[in-house]
Amino acid sequence: MPSRALETLLRAFDHAPVRDAVRDGAVCLPHTAALAARVPAPYALKLAGAASAALAQEQCETAWLAGADEDADARAELHLRMDPLLLDEERGRSGSVTDRWNADVGRGCCPLCLAEHRATWRLLWWAAAATGPGRPAREECALCAPHLYDLAAIGGPNVDAVLAENRSQWDARLSRFGRALSESRKAQTQLGTHVLSAPRCRACDAGDEAAQRQASLLVAQLHDPVQAERYGHEHGICLRHALSWQGRPPAVVREVSTARLALLRWEIDETLREQDWHTRHEIKGSAARVSARAPTLLDGRIYAGLPAPDESRHPSNRER
Repeated sequence: MPSRALETLLRAFDHAPVRDAVRDGAVCLPHTAALAARVPAPYALKLAGAASAALAQEQCETAWLAGADEDADARAELHLRMDPLLLDEERGRSGSVTDRWNADVGRGCCPLCLAEHRATWRLLWWAAAATGPGRPAREECALCAPHLYDLAAIGGPNVDAVLAENRSQWDARLSRFGRALSESRKAQTQLGTHVLSAPRCRACDAGDEAAQRQASLLVAQLHDPVQAERYGHEHGICLRHALSWQGRPPAVVREVSTARLALLRWEIDETLREQDWHTRHEIKGSAARVSARAPTLLDGRIYAGLPAPDESRHPSNRER
């Protein structure tokens, strides 16, 4: 729910039908908690109690537990393309580190985003399906809303247990919030941290660590002149990772990123120029497909760390 919609709901909260609808589950749990942190204490206690009661029924859907996620279906399709890369990574463990790096840097996407999403997807598969002594412990089950959706899409023997643990964590936060409202003299905005401060997502942490390790490997590989030259001919890291680099990126990384983005800017300008009526007689080149390729250079998260989808499979191309 955008912040503007939340503000509208807050302004209408004085009306009993609105309060009753929210209390009866018309609003997802995360936004119910956000409302509880801002409405008057008597209403907040009722919202927290109603949410706890819904959690106790153990029948709440992922959409209510995690909130709406319009990108969940698109991520599920992209993750189907990630599964073969997990197998490639397993097979590559018998080779050298340099061989694995060359495989990653040559895939036509940001190697840091690839490592980040591959590690996240591997952890989610493990959390969903691992059995025996190595299955996830309770403290390893905390997941953010998008990763709860991804876990549910995978399925597996552990999914119900992980969802139950996340319900339990929500219930504990709501209970602490309710007790604090009843017993504390602090301002309600301060008490809202009891319900709004979620535990760290285990999948996000795995992805962040993998991206950091991949960045360290990139720096190590660039000390080899052969690898530095090879990197200059590959995709390179995305703009998001270039801007968030700790300190100053290596010279080769800066040069490659600058070159790729300069070409991308030209292709975008050319695409806009070719859309004019007076250029309709011209032959449209590869620049016209820049919108499909741009995300891997700007922010690799858009394609879940993967290369741009095969344009021949895009519906608009099939129609042509």
